[in-house]
Amino acid sequence: MKVQLFFLSATLIYGTFSGEFGVEGSRYRKKSSRKNNYGIEKLFVIGDSYADTGNLPKMWKDKPYGLTFPGKPDGRFSDGHILTDFIADFLGLKSPVPYRTRNAQKKDLQYGINFAFGGAGVGKTLSSVPNFSTQVDFFEELIKKVVYSKCDLEHSLTLVTLSGNDYSAFLARGGTILDLINTFIPGVVQKLVAILKRISELGVKRIALGSLPPIGCVPVITISSGFKQCNDTANMASILHNSILADSVAQLNNESLSTQFEILDLDAAFTAIIQHVQDRKGDLSYFLDRVVSSVFQMFTLFNYLGFILVDSFILCG
Repeated sequence: MKVQLFFLSATLIYGTFSGEFGVEGSRYRKKSSRKNNYGIEKLFVIGDSYADTGNLPKMWKDKPYGLTFPGKPDGRFSDGHILTDFIADFLGLKSPVPYRTRNAQKKDLQYGINFAFGGAGVGKTLSSVPNFSTQVDFFEELIKKVVYSKCDLEHSLTLVTLSGNDYSAFLARGGTILDLINTFIPGVVQKLVAILKRISELGVKRIALGSLPPIGCVPVITISSGFKQCNDTANMASILHNSILADSVAQLNNESLSTQFEILDLDAAFTAIIQHVQDRKGDLSYFLDRVVSSVFQMFTLFNYLGFILVDSFILCG
């Protein structure tokens, strides 16, 4: 299985950098042809805009949102597929339905459910949306209603994405970089770890969480340089977050008797693409214009090389 994952990763490297998939994402297959070989029957999602597939449909009403998939704005914070879609495709599953539409799409609940809301974080952000703790409450409520069984949970994967909304809110409210680094980042990671423990206690056996991408390279930061270079100071916050997170996840794995925790290295994915584009063009302007779909393709590359899904599991009967 590891050989298969390595081959997939190598293919995605070539596809992303050669343009085989198409930067706009229009060539990306709309329906997975890959068999599910990993014992994963359902995908559950806790997170923010990196993973939200439609819990905030009224946020974006105009193109380019949804331009390449599904052809119109549908609540994704992208012109096309996002991280959730790519992971579902890799698992041979349909992308899980948004929590908001669970009653209208009951037949698709068999693939899992997406609780992520764009703008969310572990604490109070600048958006009035359910935070991660409330999203887990939604998840727990469905389990209590027996929408999902113990066996369903044991043969599922839960994706958790935190992309920095807590940090941007902290700075927007007057927080300093020094306080962010010394106290706030460790506190956010501590809250995130508590969320992971709650998910594990629900009966989920496999949890994947994304590392923090280089926040000093996002457009709201790079605009000060004309989109030509990243902010190293801001990127230090990502480095610290990811370092503390790695130590915390290692401790969780040492303590857990039943749940596997794995970090999806989104930081490495972003950094690799940024470096590739800079090598080609000399600055980030080309990257900022065209990178979105390629980034999400690269997520799969880094996420699944040697990932925990190589194990075999007995499926629910």
